Amino acid sequence: MEECPFCGIASKKVPSLIVYEDNNFMAILDIRPANKGHTILFPKKHKTSIFDLSNNETNKIFHIAKELIKNIKVVTKCSGVNLVYSIGEAAGQRVPHMILHLIPRNKGDKVAITWEPQKISEEEFKKIAEELLKANKSISEQVIEEKKEKIITEEELKKIKPAEIIELEPREPKYW
Repeated sequence: MEECPFCGIASKKVPSLIVYEDNNFMAILDIRPANKGHTILFPKKHKTSIFDLSNNETNKIFHIAKELIKNIKVVTKCSGVNLVYSIGEAAGQRVPHMILHLIPRNKGDKVAITWEPQKISEEEFKKIAEELLKANKSISEQVIEEKKEKIITEEELKKIKPAEIIELEPREPKYW
């Protein structure tokens, strides 16, 4: 079986122009760029999609993407950046390795990320919104449970600044 190209790049068996690397992630210039500076960020270990990443890895890859985008904007002098991520062949994922495309953009460039708007009835909109809202309620419950699972020793508690303690306490925002 042929090795995944991004695993080959991560192991340095496949040559590439590396623009960022740490123990877990790597960013390279795309060899078929949409624009100058088009960068691909990916985990070094084989991960097919974001669902294969831990919450910590997910946070880290998007933090790295944010920092890379800042630098891409400075170096390329672009006026915007598309962050493109596809899950599954139907969505355009061509290689079974999780990759984020960071594409520098300028007004009038030849990059097209388009779709034909679908006609959806108001009834269908409301139905899908209700279903998504119901399905998404568990997201905040998961975040609260993750915070509850953090066990802090008395020694660690002494090292935490008061502002950090507040962040660990689950709070419900009040809007009025």
